[in-house]
Amino acid sequence: MRNSSPVKSVRAAAATPWQPTAQGRIRRILAVSVVLALSVAFCAAEVFARDKVRAMIMDSARRTLHTTALTVDIGPSPMVFNLVTDRISAVSIAAKDASLCQFGSVDISAVLHDVSAFGGPTASHTDATVTMNLNAIRQALSEANGMDAAMLSVTTHDGLIRLNAGPTRKLTVELVPALDGSDLVFTIRAMAIAGHPVDARQVSAFSRGGSIQRRRSLVGLPLGLTAKSIKVTDSALMLYLTGRRAQLAVAPSQQCRDH
Repeated sequence: MRNSSPVKSVRAAAATPWQPTAQGRIRRILAVSVVLALSVAFCAAEVFARDKVRAMIMDSARRTLHTTALTVDIGPSPMVFNLVTDRISAVSIAAKDASLCQFGSVDISAVLHDVSAFGGPTASHTDATVTMNLNAIRQALSEANGMDAAMLSVTTHDGLIRLNAGPTRKLTVELVPALDGSDLVFTIRAMAIAGHPVDARQVSAFSRGGSIQRRRSLVGLPLGLTAKSIKVTDSALMLYLTGRRAQLAVAPSQQCRDH
């Protein structure tokens, strides 16, 4: 009887598909299960961490800016890793109808850089824009001059603030806002009564009397903010500010001054 050829035996073995052992299948299933479990756990931890940090920053911002109309964006980077290093590269805050020192009913957008979440949110520096709409400008001017806001109407145009005052709004005052150190100053440019221009010497005398050239202090703003520039648009007065390293949760309104 002839023996089988070794070549045929090898070919037959090669033609038979490899079948994993039961033990190998179990190991692969366990490995996949572990990976899935770790992924689910990481995702859950990420969601929890992001919600926790967002709530912490929102609470601090709410108490500082005195508004509940807030949105907080903490960026796309993994929050679990950020908490391990205690460094969030950037946090964006947008607030509506907020109070900033002596200015009420303003809108604020800010970016906090290199934020530490532990021990109270702290930013290494901040860039912020404060938008004072016409109502906020009117409120600031009426409070600065001890006037009834109902007796004033405000418009903006060509970099100027036009103030109409009095029961019949016959007094028109054009104001130029400017920064003077840490103060926002409203200086009279021109005046008119019932459409008739007031003599420049009378305008100068009126200005020296301080009736409308009242300063609004920008000292004590949160996050160490200081005004760098301003701009008057057709619908608002914009303040552009930067801040040094500081905590978000402070009570700056008590430190502000007016003179």
